[in-house]
Amino acid sequence: MTADEVESLLPRIPGWEGRARIERDLPGGITNRNTLMKVGSERFVLRRSGPDPHLLEIDRAREVEAATRAADLGFGAEVVAWLPADRVLVTRFVEGDAVAADD
Repeated sequence: MTADEVESLLPRIPGWEGRARIERDLPGGITNRNTLMKVGSERFVLRRSGPDPHLLEIDRAREVEAATRAADLGFGAEVVAWLPADRVLVTRFVEGDAVAADD
């Protein structure tokens, strides 16, 4: 996802317009493009899914529901915004280490 594409989404995320800035792209993701964002002192992940999730039978609405429940139970990142028409999910960034493929 280009910086211009990310910038075009910011007005649709409550409280982000004029405050959010791109920190960097996050590597990985097979069907999604992930961007680390900073808003004030807080960090978030803006994830934009590909245009054809149905090809892998991915139901994004159920994914958001599951992510919200996981966050409510204390073991998932908080879901901050979901813009289904733009294929965007925003979650709070959780610091951690990546798992290597051979782990």
